Amino acid sequence: MADDPRKPVGHRVSASGTPIAPFLSYRVSARHVMRRDTHSQRLPGDGDEVGRTKLPEHSGYLTRIRIPNLDGLRGLAILLVLAHHVPTAATGWVAQFQHNGRYGVSLFFVISGYIVMTLMLREVRRSGSVDVRRFLWRRVLRLWPLYYLILLAEFLLVFAAQIYSPQNQALFADKLACYVLYCSNWLETSGEGPFFVAWSLAVEEQFYLLLSLLLILRPGPLVAIFGGMLALKVALVHGYPEADLAELPWRVVLSYSEAILMGVLMAYFLDRPQTFRWYSRLALSPLVPGILLATFGAFLLFGELDDTSGGSALAFYLICTLLVGACAVNKRLPLVGGKPLSWMGLLSYGVYLMHMPVLSAAKKISTEPVAVMVLTLAVVLPLAWLSFTFFEEPIRRLGVRRTRPGPGRSRKTDISPTARPTLMAAVNRAFR
Repeated sequence: MADDPRKPVGHRVSASGTPIAPFLSYRVSARHVMRRDTHSQRLPGDGDEVGRTKLPEHSGYLTRIRIPNLDGLRGLAILLVLAHHVPTAATGWVAQFQHNGRYGVSLFFVISGYIVMTLMLREVRRSGSVDVRRFLWRRVLRLWPLYYLILLAEFLLVFAAQIYSPQNQALFADKLACYVLYCSNWLETSGEGPFFVAWSLAVEEQFYLLLSLLLILRPGPLVAIFGGMLALKVALVHGYPEADLAELPWRVVLSYSEAILMGVLMAYFLDRPQTFRWYSRLALSPLVPGILLATFGAFLLFGELDDTSGGSALAFYLICTLLVGACAVNKRLPLVGGKPLSWMGLLSYGVYLMHMPVLSAAKKISTEPVAVMVLTLAVVLPLAWLSFTFFEEPIRRLGVRRTRPGPGRSRKTDISPTARPTLMAAVNRAFR
């Protein structure tokens, strides 16, 4: 759910930082990620105008080191999650909106799938390969420190402070090993008890591991594999009703999220010059981003999104994916590109991990949804800022510095014959 936020507002999406030590380097050739596109020059029609809006050039998109609007989308996603967890309004569209707020996690999934695959595709374009172990190392540095720190804090709250009921204490103890191993999403009780928010982080972590395994095994073009996985899950859920998908083997096999895969496919879609140009024409028109945001809101206000793999949920994921694509090709959109949502999105990983204990304490003060929301934000946003500024970012930077090759260490850790160290040096500078 968190993908390397940096101090400037907006997500960096160029290929990753500096090479790590040789024993952590494993590169995968470009042909296993994408068909190499050697013609990154200006295409016919690049720079044309839609109305008065100049179309972005695909070459500019490929070299852009940050994409505005995505932090704002993540800020919107975390607000939806918080709205879902505060006390529910009695009836009406507000209650429906709060119920559907849990699909803010699905928006996180789409963004994560898009950003991770965009990082890899751009690394392939620049260096001819993907360093799988460095990719995993970046994920470890970004996600694990705060995750395990909050897990330790929850452990102390459960067993030392004993602020939870005996039932919740027993539930936490039963799930503790799964929390440690990032597999709590496989449990029937994944959405219950202290630290239940770990289920969505487990989904993302498993996706990163699956992606790395596929790259190492080199089974073929990843776009076909992920497209097939998406089609397989949809077919099983909707075309095989006699299967008991609640059984553990099915929960493990189908634990990946359709939303993540749709984000991955959008990354491929925008990476191709022809489809990028077509979608730019669509997304830069004055009405399309507004229509997408309005449709997104209508789903949340009035949609019946009870089944996370149901038809209406899949339609909502598609809207989220189109919205992410529109944010990627537009420089700044009015709502999601604003500073408040962007700042909140920058801190969204910490907010997500910390919000439930804070929210539980706020509910002891008031049971009014608005009051609980305000109290929770007033406490959790400063905490998340402190964590990001003085804990998460220093760890990430320290890890990058320690894995950066010094004067006496070789940069030739790429086993791909198409690797280009001089190009990688430029990419390294972009992430310093």
